[in-house]
Amino acid sequence: MLIFHCFHAFTENENIADYSIQYLSVCMIFCGGSLLSTMFQRFLPAVGDTFYSMLSLAATVIFMVFPSELLRLFSPGDEMVVIGVPAFRIISVTFVFSSVTMILGYSMSGLGNGFINMLGTALRQLIIFVPLAYLFAIIFGIERVWYSMWISETAAMFYAIYASRNTLRKCGI
Repeated sequence: MLIFHCFHAFTENENIADYSIQYLSVCMIFCGGSLLSTMFQRFLPAVGDTFYSMLSLAATVIFMVFPSELLRLFSPGDEMVVIGVPAFRIISVTFVFSSVTMILGYSMSGLGNGFINMLGTALRQLIIFVPLAYLFAIIFGIERVWYSMWISETAAMFYAIYASRNTLRKCGI
């Protein structure tokens, strides 16, 4: 329940906080599907089938070119489309960076160093992103929060590259 109180740090509007809590509750209930999707997507390269894994990363182009069409699948109001279209375009740029971080992380896990994968994910989604999102919301407004993803994804990618190079050197590769 502590996480639900965090919404009050981003807004003083009780209605928005309540809607956010409802939204997060739905997301948390269905995040198992996302987990399974990610897990099976990782199975493909592991067994040597990189084509379908690469095809699934085509979310980048689709999010850039068809953001309003994707949003309309969920029957949003006009205001949500106005907010969501730029958000999809801003976020989709980071898919390239997160792909590098994930590929290197999983590769290093295969070499016995799962810490790189774990820390890369934590940097992308928690350690850097959450504080930056909070600061961006306060300083630049909610419309600019998405840019914090650019910084967190880029930082995580550089960490993954650096840590992977060190691991490969230690392995003599």
